[in-house]
Amino acid sequence: MNNAGYVQQSLNKKKVFLDFDIAQHSSIGVGGKVAFFAIADNLEALLEIYGMAAAKNLRLMVIGGGTNIVFNEGFLKLAVLKLGKDFDYFCIKEKHIQAGAGLGLQKFVIKAAKAGYDFSHLAGIPGTLGGAVWGNSGNICSHIQQLDCLLDGGRRVTVAMSSGDYGYRSFRLQGIRAILSIDCKAAVFNKSIIFKKIRDNIKQKKQTQPIDEKSAGCFFKNPPGIAAGKLIEDCGLKGFGYGGAAVSAKHANFIINLDNASAEDIDILAKIIQDTVYGQYHIKLEHEVRMIGFENGEHD
Repeated sequence: MNNAGYVQQSLNKKKVFLDFDIAQHSSIGVGGKVAFFAIADNLEALLEIYGMAAAKNLRLMVIGGGTNIVFNEGFLKLAVLKLGKDFDYFCIKEKHIQAGAGLGLQKFVIKAAKAGYDFSHLAGIPGTLGGAVWGNSGNICSHIQQLDCLLDGGRRVTVAMSSGDYGYRSFRLQGIRAILSIDCKAAVFNKSIIFKKIRDNIKQKKQTQPIDEKSAGCFFKNPPGIAAGKLIEDCGLKGFGYGGAAVSAKHANFIINLDNASAEDIDILAKIIQDTVYGQYHIKLEHEVRMIGFENGEHD
């Protein structure tokens, strides 16, 4: 990691990188610099990092695998955090799955399958468990009974989940700064059937999605009753490019970093897609990805 400043405090299990180039932690490979990037290996380190961000009047943003996020360029007044060692675990207690938010989502799927729990619909989705919950990937929130969270202000709480707390690609609990762990319950199935479904789902994704390209995943939410990718494809935009960014020729709801794209290339291409679809179908596509630091996106 090439950065202007680096401070490591191993005693408290935290690593802090100052003036950090965030593009290296973005799956689409774009972004400018953030005030600092930190890795917290335990709760004590997390609370210290939260305090550092608050003292500098910085918003603290927790990321998993850097998927479903597009960071703008320039300097972002932002502190970015990844959860480390103590948040990367999986266990089963009294038929409940308890897992840390820093656990890789595919590790979660496989470990659950080995125990007879079927989360095969999440197979092939990149990122971490916490990130999947934040975006309600595959409606994962419907399986969750409670979350261990860090609230605004640095208070740790356990929150019970209800159906009103999530929706399509959305997580509605307010005031949560970080998801730390989950407790969920699912029916037990035949393990061989689960693993076959996992293999089939991964094979299907490889055939239909640009998993070997730099992307942020599905860029737009599906409007009610129709796939965003179909709308974009029917507008003739499959393979269309702007600057170094392009609409995937494999799946039209993926914008890929084809040739050293800038964040501006991606943002402009997304607006072209939105305007074209709206002009043809009078449907406004909403971002599924989080746009950080953009004029019309999620602000830092």
